[in-house]
This record gives sequence, structure tokens and C-alpha cells, in this order.
Amino acid sequence: MIFAYQSPLDRQYYSGQVSGDAPTLETPIVPIKDLGMTIPETNPATGANIVQNVEAAVRSGASQIQIVMTTSSQAAIGGRPKAYGKDVREGIKEKLKANQVNLVGVEMPTSSITNMTGFDGQQFNRQKLQDDMQEVRDAMTFVADVAQGGGVDIVSFEFPRTIFDQEWAKDNRGNKLFEAYENEEKTARKYIVDTRDGRINQVPIDQKVPVVKKDKIGPDGLPIVEEEDFNYFKAEAARIGGGVKAEELYFRARTEGAKRQAEAYTAYYGAQRDRAQQQLDFANAQAEEFRAQNPQARQLPKEIQERIDLHTKEVTSNRELILSQRQQVLQYEEIEKASVSTDKYALDRAKKSYAELGIHAMNETKHNPNVSKDKPLYVGPELGWPGTFGGHPDEFIQLVKGAREEMVKLLTQPKIQDEQGNIIENPYAPSFSGGVREAEEMAKKHIKGLFDTSHLGMWLNHYRRIAGESDETRLANFKVWYMDQVKALAESDAVGAIQAVDSASGAHGHLPAGQGILPVVDAVKLFKEKNFQGFIVSEGHEEEKFGQNRILLKTWEAFGSPIGGAYPGLGVGAPFPGRWRDVQNSYLGRLYNPNFIVGAYAPSNDWKLWSEVPLE
Repeated sequence: MIFAYQSPLDRQYYSGQVSGDAPTLETPIVPIKDLGMTIPETNPATGANIVQNVEAAVRSGASQIQIVMTTSSQAAIGGRPKAYGKDVREGIKEKLKANQVNLVGVEMPTSSITNMTGFDGQQFNRQKLQDDMQEVRDAMTFVADVAQGGGVDIVSFEFPRTIFDQEWAKDNRGNKLFEAYENEEKTARKYIVDTRDGRINQVPIDQKVPVVKKDKIGPDGLPIVEEEDFNYFKAEAARIGGGVKAEELYFRARTEGAKRQAEAYTAYYGAQRDRAQQQLDFANAQAEEFRAQNPQARQLPKEIQERIDLHTKEVTSNRELILSQRQQVLQYEEIEKASVSTDKYALDRAKKSYAELGIHAMNETKHNPNVSKDKPLYVGPELGWPGTFGGHPDEFIQLVKGAREEMVKLLTQPKIQDEQGNIIENPYAPSFSGGVREAEEMAKKHIKGLFDTSHLGMWLNHYRRIAGESDETRLANFKVWYMDQVKALAESDAVGAIQAVDSASGAHGHLPAGQGILPVVDAVKLFKEKNFQGFIVSEGHEEEKFGQNRILLKTWEAFGSPIGGAYPGLGVGAPFPGRWRDVQNSYLGRLYNPNFIVGAYAPSNDWKLWSEVPLE
């Protein structure tokens, strides 16, 4: 059998056939040259290393690639920037340059680096944050060495938070739009962080807390104590204002009881000590009187000595108990002072971390000779998953813009506030000679986020279900919400790159665009209409096991990208402009058997079956 067709991926044999600049009757949504792909640092299916994966991407026809680091930052060997020396870096650089392929940046390993707060799943770990930030700096150096600049993105799972009580979790009529799970508002957990060591305490909102009502006096003349649920503290937080969180008031109410008990014991032991001291003073007076009357006596009477010993012990023990309870009171006061909602603590921490990394990117762009001036280094979060802060577009935008504002402060203010609230000299300001306007420009250039279209689609699993509504209607309504969020992202100026990824459901997926249920093509099209200039890569690894290079081929097809003139009857100079779906009679990259015969195997017009049924 003879299969006489030309591979659409053989760029080296058919120069220009994948160019997106060829004139066509219909302009593509995104030309091929602007649609790249992600490649894993180490291919989990084949075990191929980073150099082999770059070579495979080049052969596939990719014009731009993003490397996804896969080796955990906790692994001693096996990968990450520290594993690639001068020769490897130079080899990757030359291969990219020779094939005119643009390495747009790297994504940090999601197995170990998923935030810039130091959150390790249990607490906000300062050592982890320091290590993670150094990993990002190392990644910047790697990108500078092999690509002359580009981005480093970190998937944004900044810290745990609830969904049901967020402003964006309701529609404009106040109806529930999203929840983490059914009845989340009744059983969820809020979180408080101890700013002294980063430990996290849970606040179970389904449990009531005794509260002393100082404005309500009982028949015994004491304030009434009533049990209150989380809604009470929400109302109190709204009444107090000033940024006070309901979970902070709830937590203080829990510790307030223990502190009040310690204070009560302090008073009780104080009274016991005073009584013992009076009795001791009386026994000592008896002893003095006895010695005055019996100057020759060597010992006190047994009963007087026993009373002195007993009351001395009572005074001493009660004094120690008083000191212990006072320590308890001070400890509870310190806990209350250091206990802050994770929403406030961790968000500030993330902004500062990204701001510091943005300054590093700025300085490296300026001073590192390997960085091209028209390809600056930058860093930023990648839109995360619904379950943590950073997963909703509003949070993503807030984080990027907040980090930029923090970077401006670090560059221009002589004094700043440290984590403990102390005013200190700003170590960054002396090295920056520009003003606020220039600092704002630098912040926008060196802090940019990445929009993963599949991550946004994961909100489908948390989208409201209306009784009697079909799945089709629910999905259609969700897509309206989805595109509203895309519009907000496109207009926010917070997005510097896009991973165009589809999914067949609301689960986290890695399908090529057009192979799932999400409006990925429409999303990217909207960005392009807003004059988006960042890179766009396909992350559709899920289908590579069904056909090599589907990550690119199906993406090109979905976006209507044109092909060149290397195919007879298609492309430049042909009667009709070609699209990827036209190649090989629309059979390119499909998984099912063709229902037609082409080429030398197609029967002639004068050949018929015995039944005279036409064969088509």
C-alpha cells in the first residue's frame, strides 16, 4: 500500500506552510505563529528530558513554547533550573534560535510551589516562602539564559477561604451563584492565622460560642451570657467596621472565656494568698510573743511552728498560682493581638512577595546581559482553582494589581512597615532613582498574571443548580457567566499570558481547545479584540496519548488558523484558502476511522459494485 501524503508538520521541508501571515479570504481568530504549546520539563509518559521535549516541540511546528517545570522543589535531584548547566542551557538556546522558536517562559512545579504566601497546607511557613521565592529567582535566571527573557508563573492557591459568603458568589439579585459544596454556609470553616509563627486555627461556624452581654444584666446583677452563632459575629463585624472580620470576633470570643477564667483564678488565688498572709502574720506575732516571754527557749511550741510552716506554704503556692494565671492572661492577650483573618494576613503577604519578585525581574532585565531589552522578565500568578484564594477572577485581578501597588511603594517610599507592624527603612528605595510614574510602568511590565481557561471552567462544578433546569440550560447559563469573567479579565490589564485549555466537564482538564465544553475560542477571541499582546499556548496534553501533536493540531483547527501553499489546491495561490480542517480531507488528527477512500485507492467513475450502488 502506498500512502502518498505530505506531513503538515514537516516545517523543514515545506518552508512557510505554517505561517499565519498568508492572505486568506477569512482572517483567522489567532494565526498559527501566535498559538504555541506547553511542554513538560520531563515527559511523564516517555521519560523524555527537557532537551528532548524542546526538540519534539520544534519538530511539531510550534512557534512558541512554555516549559512546565515538573520536578518538585523538594526533590534533591532530577530537574528544575539547578539541574541544567551551561552546556544544556546553551544547547536549548541554540536549538530555539536556529528554528526561530520563541520560549515564552516557565511555569513553576504545581507539586510544590502553588502560592507566594508560604502556605504549606498546614501553616504559613516562612522557610517555605523563602525557598519558593529563591526557586522563582532561579527560574528567572534560567529563562534569561535560554530565552533572553520571558515570564515565570506560579499557580495561585494562595490560602484557604470559603466561597458562599464572597461578594462574587451571588448574582445581582442576591441569589446564591456558587458554593464550595451543598450547605457550605452551615458547616464551613473559617481560618485565623497567628502572625507570630504562621500557625492556622480553624473557626467552625456551625458551633456556638458563649458571649457575655454587658448591656444585659441578669437578676443576680451580673451580665447575661448567651450562646451565639457565626451570624451574630458577622453582624457585629459590620457594626464595628474598620476591616474587622467576623472570624476574628468569633475567635476572640472563644479565647475571651479562657482569659476571663484566668483572670478569675488570679483574683481567687490573690484572695487565698491574702488570707494565708494574715494567718501567717498572726502566727508570727504569736511566735514573737512566745520568744519575748521565754528568752531561753530554743524552739517554738509545736502548734505555733506548724501554723507558721502551713501558712508560709499557702502564701508561696498561691503566689505561684497567681503568677501562672497572670501569664495565662498575658498569653491570651498576645494570642488575640496576633490572631488575624487569613484573608488579610496572607493577601498582604502574597502582594509583598510578588512585589519583591517583580523588583528582582526589573533589576535582572536591566543588569543581566542575557536578557533582551525587548523581552523583559516578569512574574505573576496563574488563575488558580475555585477552592482557594486566587481561583476567582476578582481575586486574581486583586492580587496582580495589589502586587503592582506594593511594588510601587517599595520602589518609592523611604520607610515601610514590616510584618510585625514596625516602621523600618525601605531597603529597595535607594536603588531606584525614578518617580512614582516610572515605578508604575515598571510594575506593569514586570508583574503580569496568566489566565488558564480550564481553571475558570472549574467553577462549573460549583455553579448553582436550579430545580427543573436541564444540564444543557445550566451549562448555557454558566457560559454566559464565563464570558463575563473573560471580559473582566481582558479589560483588567492584569493578564500577560493565556493557556488555552479545554475540559469535557467542570473537572480540571487538559484538552485542546474545541475538544471540550468550554468557550475557549470565544474567550481568546475576546482578548484579541481587546488588543491582547501576550503569548497564547495550548496546554492540551490530555489527548497526546491518542495522537501525537494533537495539542497543537486540534488547537490550530479550533482557531481556524490558515495553512500555506505546500498543499495542492490549498493555501497561498490556491483557488481556495486552506484551513487545518481541510487537510487530508478533514481527517487530520481524528481518532475514528475515515468513511471514504482517497488518492490511488479511490475507484474510477466507470467502476461499479454488482449491486450498482455508488461507492462514495
